[in-house]
Amino acid sequence: MKNRLIYLFILLLFLSIIKTDYRLESDIRCCKDDHDYFAHAETIAEDFDFNYDNQFDEKPNQRFRNLNNDKQAPIGFLGSGLLASPFIFIGNLFNRFIPHSDIFNFKIMFYSFSSMFYLFLTCRIFIKIKNLLNLNIENYFIYLIFFGSGVSYYALERYSMPHVYEIFTATLIIFNTVLAVIREDKKIYYFLLPFTILLGLLVKWVHIYLVLLPYLIKELLNICKGYGKVSLYFNKIFIGSSILATSIFLFLSKLIYGELILNPETIYSANGFVESSLSKVSFLNFLLVSFKNFAVLLFTEEFGLFWFNPVIILGILSVINIVFKQSSKNKWPLIFVATFSYIQVIGIVLLWKSTASAYGFRYVMNLIPVSLFLLLMLYDLDKSKLIKNYLLFFSIFGFISVIIFEGNIGTQLSLVQTENSFGRVLLYTQPNYLTGMLKSVFDIEVYLKIFTTSFLGLLFFKSLIVFGVYDSFINFLNYLNLPINNQDFIDYISKTQSISYQQILIFILICMGLTRILLKDTKIDVISE
Repeated sequence: MKNRLIYLFILLLFLSIIKTDYRLESDIRCCKDDHDYFAHAETIAEDFDFNYDNQFDEKPNQRFRNLNNDKQAPIGFLGSGLLASPFIFIGNLFNRFIPHSDIFNFKIMFYSFSSMFYLFLTCRIFIKIKNLLNLNIENYFIYLIFFGSGVSYYALERYSMPHVYEIFTATLIIFNTVLAVIREDKKIYYFLLPFTILLGLLVKWVHIYLVLLPYLIKELLNICKGYGKVSLYFNKIFIGSSILATSIFLFLSKLIYGELILNPETIYSANGFVESSLSKVSFLNFLLVSFKNFAVLLFTEEFGLFWFNPVIILGILSVINIVFKQSSKNKWPLIFVATFSYIQVIGIVLLWKSTASAYGFRYVMNLIPVSLFLLLMLYDLDKSKLIKNYLLFFSIFGFISVIIFEGNIGTQLSLVQTENSFGRVLLYTQPNYLTGMLKSVFDIEVYLKIFTTSFLGLLFFKSLIVFGVYDSFINFLNYLNLPINNQDFIDYISKTQSISYQQILIFILICMGLTRILLKDTKIDVISE
């Protein structure tokens, strides 16, 4: 009975944190980042090609890629759309055979669960890594670290963004490398590893460090766990598979963009951005500004990593640990790969000088799996109580932050030009987010908004409508002087009324399945009872 109550509590919690904001739609339309990745998934699942004319109704403009004979393609990279395309295909099958409304139709529903699926799968794969290597961390802690790192926002709300897919592919590379090192029959893993790297690069071309990540993993397994060294990059199977994976990469570039492209800046239509940024200042001044901005990245109220992404902070400390401990042992290749991996990713933020107009420093979230692996290799959390408590407390803090985000004006991104923590004047920034979040904890209207914009709130209002007590409840809210005449609330109720019972039932069943997976991974058995 106790476990069933836990199951019910987790299910209700799950329903209360899945947001409706980007889900109560009939389609994802041009021209935001969300549409770029959706367009890839849609053309693969529906058209079975890489011709994007069906995805873009408008003529090519600066939001589109316009290459070779006016061929259009999204600015966003292919990988996340490739991984999400099966969910659109399944959603379209449900749309064909089950009555539904346009709002939150099955295509949107299943597509929105794609990022959730890969977030759960990432946690499950990391649990397998933990079990294979006998790493000292509880299963629930792994879920908490990932959900509390900010990346969960891109599953719970902005589900069409690529950041969940970034951590999934990085975790897949780590997992495949671990298997290649510890298993006796290594041939299959040598063959598969270049394809996992390919998948990671397709999700985000700029993450060149993924090519070197297997070296970092295998060296740490040798140093920290005593596994024998393996010849990975010079293995004939690995080389042959790498040639095939590279050919696929170039072939897809030709299909999508009409020409062979290697520079990711070209995809972004931002050729020369890095070069021009570096050429504006002297090398010494560049270093000084970079150190200053790095301190901002770590400790700013505007989603500073220390407060909102503790696992990456500990990953940075792990790299410092490697630099100081391995330099005396002449492990310079390991030091180079570890530092390059972080500098390459963090350097993008330091050049961009922005959180990138959404929740958190989203460009560094791909380092979450790498940071967690480094941490578990180099530290025993049971012996390092300070590290464990810091990670536990601020992961919980980060998860609360995701839920509270945009709950009131103190946690909302600005809609007018505002100076951010790096001194740039931009839209969609919030330099006082930490203070705003702490104040929001005591604001009752924040919790009302969380409830209303969640699927638990949607189910509540749908139930009121079904049982004919909606008008009485609205009169009660009016008596309390709550903003029920707000146009957004009126539109929300209208959309809620239109959603069919079949859609609600299938949505709940999916949530129940994910809840069971979570409880199974954390060793809570609700089935036996």
